Amino acid sequence: MKLKLLLLILTLFIIGCTTRRKDFDSIEMMAYNWSIYNDTTREMAPVFFKCRMYVKIDESGVGNVYKYSGYPKPSTSLFSLAIEKKLIDRILNSAIIIDTSELIKERRKPRIYDGPTIKLRIKYFKNESRLFDFIEDHDINEIHNFLQLYYYLDSVYVSKKYNPISDIIVFEKNRLDFINFIMNYDTTTYPKVPPPSPVDSIRVIYQTPTK
Repeated sequence: MKLKLLLLILTLFIIGCTTRRKDFDSIEMMAYNWSIYNDTTREMAPVFFKCRMYVKIDESGVGNVYKYSGYPKPSTSLFSLAIEKKLIDRILNSAIIIDTSELIKERRKPRIYDGPTIKLRIKYFKNESRLFDFIEDHDINEIHNFLQLYYYLDSVYVSKKYNPISDIIVFEKNRLDFINFIMNYDTTTYPKVPPPSPVDSIRVIYQTPTK
């Protein structure tokens, strides 16, 4: 009897999770940072937006990807690939649970971090969408699931097991639209980034140690 009751509860739980999850129209992810260093000129510059990776996945699981590398010299790659269904399922299931806007409000332990900021946006049907704002943090299981897509794209880029993008014009428009969206989000959500100071304006005073 207890076993039957347990199976019934488990079944209802699974059905409940399934009904909460929605079919998606597209998934977008962008890894970026606000930079003051120009990779081409190798010089300091006013603060600007540097997109390092962007992917847009359609409802059939096909992802178009933009990948930027600044070393040893600036280069960009555009490619297309089929995203594993298990990765998409993890993202959609995690999106039910987590609200990254709440993470921003929490007082978390200060840390040294030099990785990219990552935004993930899921567009559902009927013009509904959700945005997730995070950095590389494996302590939170849902964030870890989001990051699996980021690492997967990196591994595919290295292996070069991908195809060319069929419509670069539409893809680039989607990428620029998402960049504009993020720039507006960051500049209205976070404190304004101060302008960079020239290196020679920083005064360094050397003092002879006293005996």
